[in-house]
Amino acid sequence: MRRSIVAMLAVILMSTSALAEDWVTHTDTIENLDVWPSGSNAWAISIVPSTEPNASCPDGFYIEHNAVNSSAAYSTLLTAFSMGLPVSIQFKVSTTLNDYCKANRIRLKAS
Repeated sequence: MRRSIVAMLAVILMSTSALAEDWVTHTDTIENLDVWPSGSNAWAISIVPSTEPNASCPDGFYIEHNAVNSSAAYSTLLTAFSMGLPVSIQFKVSTTLNDYCKANRIRLKAS
């Protein structure tokens, strides 16, 4: 009985730790901002920061075509890019596509 409870707790802990993967945030200025409005690329927007954000996403970040707030995200990114302001981009290293990590949250920081 006691072994089955310990085994069950171990399984629960292992599964929740995999689900509770840590978010990572990279703060930097934007070096390149590319937009594919026609859907001809794997993502709608790619963001290349001035420095490599993470070994899992050496090329930067992407926003997918069906992202609900992609217009608001693009507006925020374009403002930061044109003014040279740093942005904080939240992502998970497990959500990569062609050496880009999927951006989850974009926060414009005052200089």
